[in-house]
Amino acid sequence: MTRPQDFELAHSQALSLGKAQGQILRCVRGRLWITLAGDADDYFLDAGQTMQLPGSGVSVVIEGMGSSRCQVASGRVFAVWLRRLSSKRQKDPAPWAAGSPA
Repeated sequence: MTRPQDFELAHSQALSLGKAQGQILRCVRGRLWITLAGDADDYFLDAGQTMQLPGSGVSVVIEGMGSSRCQVASGRVFAVWLRRLSSKRQKDPAPWAAGSPA
Protein backbone atom coordinates (compact mmCIF):
# COMPACT_ATOMS: atom_id res chain seq x y z
CA MET A 1 0.00 0.00 0.00
CA THR A 2 1.64 3.27 -1.08
CA ARG A 3 -0.87 5.71 0.42
CA PRO A 4 -3.76 5.49 2.87
CA GLN A 5 -6.96 3.92 1.60
CA ASP A 6 -10.14 5.87 2.44
CA PHE A 7 -13.43 4.19 3.30
CA GLU A 8 -16.80 5.86 3.86
CA LEU A 9 -19.12 3.83 6.07
CA ALA A 10 -22.83 4.46 6.58
CA HIS A 11 -24.47 3.67 9.91
CA SER A 12 -24.09 -0.08 10.61
CA GLN A 13 -22.18 -0.65 7.35
CA ALA A 14 -19.35 -3.13 7.82
CA LEU A 15 -15.98 -3.33 6.10
CA SER A 16 -13.95 -6.53 6.24
CA LEU A 17 -10.16 -6.42 6.00
CA GLY A 18 -8.80 -9.90 5.51
CA LYS A 19 -5.30 -10.54 6.84
CA ALA A 20 -4.51 -6.97 7.87
CA GLN A 21 -0.88 -7.16 9.00
CA GLY A 22 0.33 -4.35 11.23
CA GLN A 23 -1.56 -1.68 9.36
CA ILE A 24 -2.73 1.55 10.99
CA LEU A 25 -6.45 2.27 11.19
CA ARG A 26 -7.43 5.92 11.61
CA CYS A 27 -10.92 7.22 12.33
CA VAL A 28 -11.29 10.41 10.31
CA ARG A 29 -14.96 11.12 11.07
CA GLY A 30 -17.60 9.56 13.29
CA ARG A 31 -17.08 6.47 15.43
CA LEU A 32 -15.81 3.02 14.46
CA TRP A 33 -16.47 -0.36 16.05
CA ILE A 34 -13.57 -2.77 15.41
CA THR A 35 -13.64 -6.54 15.85
CA LEU A 36 -10.52 -8.68 15.46
CA ALA A 37 -10.83 -12.40 14.70
CA GLY A 38 -9.90 -14.46 17.74
CA ASP A 39 -10.03 -11.47 20.14
CA ALA A 40 -12.81 -11.50 22.74
CA ASP A 41 -12.65 -7.70 23.06
CA ASP A 42 -14.12 -5.13 20.69
CA TYR A 43 -12.49 -1.76 20.13
CA PHE A 44 -13.93 1.69 19.43
CA LEU A 45 -12.27 4.66 17.75
CA ASP A 46 -13.55 8.22 17.64
CA ALA A 47 -12.54 10.86 15.10
CA GLY A 48 -8.81 11.54 15.31
CA GLN A 49 -7.92 8.27 17.04
CA THR A 50 -5.73 5.55 15.56
CA MET A 51 -5.09 1.88 16.20
CA GLN A 52 -2.34 -0.39 14.98
CA LEU A 53 -3.78 -3.68 13.78
CA PRO A 54 -2.01 -6.87 14.89
CA GLY A 55 0.95 -8.03 12.86
CA SER A 56 -0.31 -11.60 12.89
CA GLY A 57 -2.56 -11.10 9.86
CA VAL A 58 -5.94 -11.56 11.54
CA SER A 59 -9.21 -10.70 9.85
CA VAL A 60 -10.64 -7.34 10.92
CA VAL A 61 -14.23 -6.09 10.71
CA ILE A 62 -14.84 -2.34 10.97
CA GLU A 63 -18.36 -1.01 11.40
CA GLY A 64 -19.51 2.60 11.21
CA MET A 65 -21.52 3.79 14.17
CA GLY A 66 -23.31 6.53 12.33
CA SER A 67 -21.82 8.05 9.20
CA SER A 68 -18.07 7.44 9.48
CA ARG A 69 -14.88 7.68 7.49
CA CYS A 70 -11.66 5.77 8.11
CA GLN A 71 -8.24 5.34 6.58
CA VAL A 72 -6.06 2.25 6.49
CA ALA A 73 -2.34 2.50 5.81
CA SER A 74 0.89 0.69 6.47
CA GLY A 75 2.76 1.92 9.53
CA ARG A 76 5.42 3.51 7.32
CA VAL A 77 2.89 5.38 5.16
CA PHE A 78 1.11 6.60 8.28
CA ALA A 79 4.37 7.92 9.80
CA VAL A 80 5.08 9.92 6.62
CA TRP A 81 1.53 11.28 6.64
CA LEU A 82 1.89 12.40 10.30
CA ARG A 83 5.19 14.16 9.54
CA ARG A 84 3.60 16.04 6.64
CA LEU A 85 0.60 17.04 8.74
CA SER A 86 2.84 18.25 11.55
CA SER A 87 4.99 20.23 9.12
CA LYS A 88 1.92 21.85 7.55
CA ARG A 89 0.56 22.88 10.95
CA GLN A 90 3.87 24.53 11.81
CA LYS A 91 3.90 26.48 8.53
CA ASP A 92 0.19 27.41 8.57
CA PRO A 93 -0.86 27.96 12.19
CA ALA A 94 -4.54 28.28 12.97
CA PRO A 95 -5.85 31.87 12.68
CA TRP A 96 -6.46 32.08 16.42
CA ALA A 97 -2.82 31.14 17.09
CA ALA A 98 -1.71 34.45 15.54
CA GLY A 99 -3.71 36.40 18.15
CA SER A 100 -6.41 37.60 15.77
CA PRO A 101 -9.55 38.84 17.55
CA ALA A 102 -12.51 36.49 17.80
